[in-house]
Order: sequence, then structure tokens, then C-alpha cells
Amino acid sequence: MIGVICVQAVRLLQLRDIARQAPETSARKLVPPEWLEVLSQVLKNPRRLNTVRDFMRGVASLGGFLGRESDGEPGWKTIWRGLETLLVALRGYRAARRKYG
Repeated sequence: MIGVICVQAVRLLQLRDIARQAPETSARKLVPPEWLEVLSQVLKNPRRLNTVRDFMRGVASLGGFLGRESDGEPGWKTIWRGLETLLVALRGYRAARRKYG
């Protein structure tokens, strides 16, 4: 279990660093398409997820990040909580696809 969590943590850290250093990088290059599709459906305020920064802010919003101008960039705990929510949504999405096609 720790090995799986470590892999996810490293990947999230990489995405967070890219989102901060090169925010205009295309999300399609670095994030699985299924994640982008599910995240865009789960967000309360749907938005386009064109860049890695958009994706990371979307994940963080699932973890409680409000995204106001004065908030700055989302923190590690908020991103992690958002990822947990996204992974649960992905499991449901995959189960529905298996059952209903």
C-alpha cells in the first residue's frame, strides 16, 4: 500500500511543480485523458482543463480549494484530498462503463 501511495505522491508533486513552473503546459501531454474527462464532469463549476495548472486547480477544488485571487496556489494537503475524491469518481466511472458500456 505504501508503495502505491508513494508513486501517486511523486506523480502529484511532479504535476504540481510543472503547474507552478510551466503553467501553460498542455494537460493532455501529462494527465491521462480519463482523468481529465472525469474531473471535468465532477467539478461543481465545470471549466476547461487545457493546462496542467487548470487540472491541478480542478483537483484542488475537489479538496476544498476555493481559487480566489488572494488564495495563491493550492497546497499539498488540498491537492491530496482532491486526488482522493477524483480516484473515487474514477472507480465509479470505470464501474459504470463496464456495466453499461
